Order: sequence, then C-alpha cells, then structure tokens
Amino acid sequence: MAIVVFLSFFVVLAIGLLLREERKTRIREKQIEKELRKQWEERREKNFSPYEMEQISYLAKTRADENRVDELTWENLEMDKVYQKLCYCQSSLGEEYFYFLLRNPMRDWKKLEELEEKLQCLSDIDTLVFLQKELIKLGKIKKHSMREYLDLFWKAEGKGNLFHYLGIIFLFLSFFWMNISLFTGFLFFMAVLLFQIITYFKAKAELEPYLVSLRYLFRMGETAKKVIPLLPKEWQKEKEVLEKITKTMKEMEKGSGLLLSFGKMSGQGMEVIFDYVRMIFHPDIIKYNRIVKTAEKYKREIEDLYAVLGELDSCLSIVQYRHILKVWTVPKEEVKEGLNIKGGYHPLVQEPVTNDLELKKCLLLTGSNASGKSTFLKMMGVNLLLGQSVNTCLAEAFSYPTCRLFTCLWVKDSLERKESYYMAEIKAIKGIFDVSCRKEKVICLIDEVLRGTNTMERIAASAEILLEMRKKGMIVLAATHDRELTEILEKEYENYHFGEVIENQDIHFSFKLLPGRADSSNAIFLLSHIGYDSSIVHRAKERLEKIKGR
Repeated sequence: MAIVVFLSFFVVLAIGLLLREERKTRIREKQIEKELRKQWEERREKNFSPYEMEQISYLAKTRADENRVDELTWENLEMDKVYQKLCYCQSSLGEEYFYFLLRNPMRDWKKLEELEEKLQCLSDIDTLVFLQKELIKLGKIKKHSMREYLDLFWKAEGKGNLFHYLGIIFLFLSFFWMNISLFTGFLFFMAVLLFQIITYFKAKAELEPYLVSLRYLFRMGETAKKVIPLLPKEWQKEKEVLEKITKTMKEMEKGSGLLLSFGKMSGQGMEVIFDYVRMIFHPDIIKYNRIVKTAEKYKREIEDLYAVLGELDSCLSIVQYRHILKVWTVPKEEVKEGLNIKGGYHPLVQEPVTNDLELKKCLLLTGSNASGKSTFLKMMGVNLLLGQSVNTCLAEAFSYPTCRLFTCLWVKDSLERKESYYMAEIKAIKGIFDVSCRKEKVICLIDEVLRGTNTMERIAASAEILLEMRKKGMIVLAATHDRELTEILEKEYENYHFGEVIENQDIHFSFKLLPGRADSSNAIFLLSHIGYDSSIVHRAKERLEKIKGR
C-alpha cells in the first residue's frame, strides 16, 4: 500500500509540474524568438572573459594544422577582439567551431566557393531564427569547452552497474518491508536512500565532465533531428550526414529520455524532480557506464555531428554579421602579383575611414604619429584573414592571390629568456623567411622595421631585409619613419603615406591613404598638443634645428 501511495503522489506531482513547465517553455521560446529577431537588426558584440576565450580556443589550439594563423599574427591583429565582434553563434559548440574557422583560414578558393553557396541559401529570416532557436537549446558549457569534454569522453573507462542496481532493488524492498512493519521498513528505506544519495554524489564528482558531455551529446542528437527538415539543398551533403547519424545513434540514446537530454528550455520545477530521480536511482551513472563501453563505435558519427552543427552555427553567425554590415564583399582571386582593395575598413573602428589601394609590388608606408599607418596595416591583415576564413571582407572590393599572411607589427621581449625587443623582432622576421622557403606565397605586414635598434643600423639592416623579402616574391606592406629607407627602396617598393593638417594649434588627421612619401612630422607638436610645458617643446625644436644643421 505504501508503495502505491508514494508512486501516486509522485505521478500527480510530476504531471502538474510538466504542465506548468510546458507553459513556461512556450513563453520562454516566444521570448527567445523575439530576441533573436531583434538581434538581426541591431549590431551587438559579445564580451567573453579571458577564461571563456581559453575554452573557446581549445579546439583551434588542439587541432592546429599547417594553415593555422601563427600566434604573433593573431595577437598583432587583435583577432580575439575581431572574433567577439563577428560571433553571433548560439551554442558553445558553434562558438568553438567559429573560432576554429578564423584561426585556420582556407587558402583554397574552391572551398571558399563551396562555403559561399552554403551562405547564400541561408536567406529566409524565419528559417534562420528557427535554426538559431534550436541551436540555443544546445546551451552553453561553463567549466570546459565541448571539444575538451569530448576528448575526455573518448579516454573514459566505464565501471559495472551491479552496485547501482542493488541499491535500486533495496529501495523497492524497503517499500514491501513497510507493508509488513512500517517503522522498521521506513528506517531501512531512509538508510538505503541516504546511501544512494551519498554514493551518487561520490560517483558524480568523478564522472561530472563525462556526464556533461553525455548530456550535451544527446542534445546534439535532438537538435540534428529538428534542423534536418529545414536545411536547403545546398546543404544536402550535411543533411545526409545528420540523417545517418541520427539513425546510428538511436541505439546509443535508448533509455536516456528526459533524464539525460534535458536542455536549456527546461524549467526549474522539472529540473528539481530530475535531480531527485538521479540522486535516488542513478539513471545517468548507469546510462554512462553502459555507453562508455561501446562509445568507440560511435566516435566517427559523434565527430561528424559536432562538425556539422558547429559549421551550421558558424554559417548562421556569418550571415547575421553580413546582415548588419552596410558594406561588405566576397573576395576575389588576384591572378597577378599584388593586391587591390576598394573602400576597405577595420571592423573594430567605430567610425572608420575607408581606403583604397592598388598594389602591384610592395608598399612602404610613411606618415606622422597617430596618422593611421598601423590601423591601415591591421585593416589589410584582418580583411585578408576574414576573406580566407569566412569569405567576407569589409570593403567594396578586395582581391588578393593565394597566400599566407604573417605580421610583425609588434613583438614581446622576454626578461625570462633575457631576450631584448630587437632580438625577439629579428627572430620573428627570420621565421617569416623560413616559411617563404617552402615556395608559399607570403604577404607580410611590418610596422617600424627593426625599431629595437639605433637609427643608422636600423636603416641599413631594414633595407637589406626588405629587399630580400621582395626578391623572394613576398608581398610586403611595411610602415616606417625613416625617409632614407623610402629613397633606398623606391625602385622595389611603392611609396604611400598618411598626412595631417595643423591649424590654430590643433591637429586634424584625414586617415586617407595618399601616394608618395610623407614630408612632415608631428612628434614635437604632439608634446605641445597634449599639454607638455612650453619650455620643453621650445628646447626640443631648437635641438632639432641643430641636429638638422650638422
């Protein structure tokens, strides 16, 4: 009788909570859909913490290949910030995969064409919002990246379930005992219940990363089933992969149900019930031990599922970013030497000034401080990486040859290695030379070549380095303050500059790229402009005239 009363109470409570949570879920889904539609019309930027960025970058760091953007180039171009500007992914899986795309650009124009076909067919807002809503249900993982959880899962070893089954058997025996002796039966029930809870938390503490990955895997399977009917014909290959995966994973999903596949839409009430069910009956531990023994045969399907859903979330992010841009373009292959950009701008600049460049060989860029040299170099580098990874450039037009990008805009010196800035810089440039020996086309961005040493040696060494880069077929865009360098290299390097206008003790920058070398400087004026004592500025001007007169 006791067991009937207990089960009846539990069933009534569960039905009530289910009805309540179903209503709350419908309301929540409507709110999410409204928010998603709003995001398609408003520019926004994600702000990930350093810890979150570490998780997101795990896939890119552990699956690096020869196409990977090197660490210096990534840092020089502030690509972590660019990623946060571009990322509209709805799931942890998508965020990881999108970061991977940016970090591992495709230098294959055919692959980029295939990507563009997939992007072009994602145009119906209603469909896109529905897809994003399903991806939101995958949820976000807090402690580790999904890729790291999967890597842990493949290394896991399952244990037997006899211990857990005995606990369940003793629980039901306690109900029968209560029918014989309520008091002793209840004591036995409480003892077994306490034992089940203690052993559950002990096992869960050991298996938590694996259980998280297991639950996320089931949610991935559910998401795949929902998105299959909505994928267009251009996604037929991915659609077939998902259909195959959902069929082969049925065996793996048997018996999981809501106990393991609850998602972000689940409400608190049902979560409480499921938590108690798990604590008492250990269904997630039992299911895990069953699955982990046969997980290897599902590995390929799960990896494919991860890749397809990650790519889908990433493509939706690209389409959404394009949607809020006023100007963007698909890059084109430049069959001749050089590169050409029209109306190019930087994604991190709030009110950017666009610039054009038709470069037939290499470029030497001059200009005064704060005039825009470094920003221009970064703009070119960022757009090149975006073109090679997401087939989207922030410009009216951009064409470049198949190439690999390297930068040396700034480097870190190291006290631990007793390495000066100059030493770190020449090592970085030497690394670029080593790559160029592989017969790969290289585009190289350098800001203030060899800034870490004295003027005369800098000019002499810089001239020879830049000439050698040109001989090796590199496309070099270099900024310098040394006018002598522009004269030495004028036959091999095209000269461009950024200028400024000084009026009424105020300075104005146009940030427009102009042909020729710069004929002005503003270092001493800027001392006055930001409030240095006039006597310091006056003496600096006098000293400059004496130096010029030598």
